[in-house]
Amino acid sequence: MRDPKKKTCLTLTFLFALISIILVSVALATDYWITSNPVRNVTVIKATASINFGMFHGKKITQSVSKTVDEIWVICSSSHSLCGWSIQMDGDTRGQTFEREIENVTKSTNPVYTMLSNRGMFSFNLWVSTLVFLCLGLVFGLVILIFTCVNLATTPIETITGPVGLYLWNSLACFFTFIGVILYVVLYMEDLKENVLRPDELDLNWTSRDKTYLGWSFWLVVVACLFYAVNITFVVILGRDCSAPFQKKASMNHIGMEDVMSY
Repeated sequence: MRDPKKKTCLTLTFLFALISIILVSVALATDYWITSNPVRNVTVIKATASINFGMFHGKKITQSVSKTVDEIWVICSSSHSLCGWSIQMDGDTRGQTFEREIENVTKSTNPVYTMLSNRGMFSFNLWVSTLVFLCLGLVFGLVILIFTCVNLATTPIETITGPVGLYLWNSLACFFTFIGVILYVVLYMEDLKENVLRPDELDLNWTSRDKTYLGWSFWLVVVACLFYAVNITFVVILGRDCSAPFQKKASMNHIGMEDVMSY
């Protein structure tokens, strides 16, 4: 009969891995990685705005003479290693408009455009790297689920399919998710914290500097990473308990061999 302690550790490992997968999936599907409350530096007309967006999509609400709501789409150019935002609904139009914006800012002699954030753009490399590492974390999260089920259905052994394997898969899932978190923090600190507005909005004296923060979608990924870390603790306990019977059995076999040789 399976040790209840081992079964509990395996069950918790499965549940925590499942929760982590759900958290990262929800984070990628929601639009609150970044929240911002830009202001317009003019005294003629009072205007306020609120912006939230995720890895792919977002929303901007502007309150001035009237209230306007715009859908925001993250648009990237791999050839220029740049990403930005667009309110165009048509995908082709978004791409063409973004290419023109890139062309305009690259031709500009204004030294303020030497920073990506001042162009209303951010790093494509950091953005896509964040996605890649989070997706790798999801893949190894699924591997955890599979091998945890294997260990629940069979006797755990000291192989890649047993506690050692679970330790490896949890470590990799935690590592890749953690790297994804770090990369997005770097993206936020270098580009997004300074500006989340398009070039045309910057020309109208809008600013989001010191008014932009990491949203709850981002923090879901941080929590998922912590769950993977807790899982590693469960697997360490599981591996220690599983190794004890094998050590005991090996010791008994050794004694048995000595008795045979003495005989």
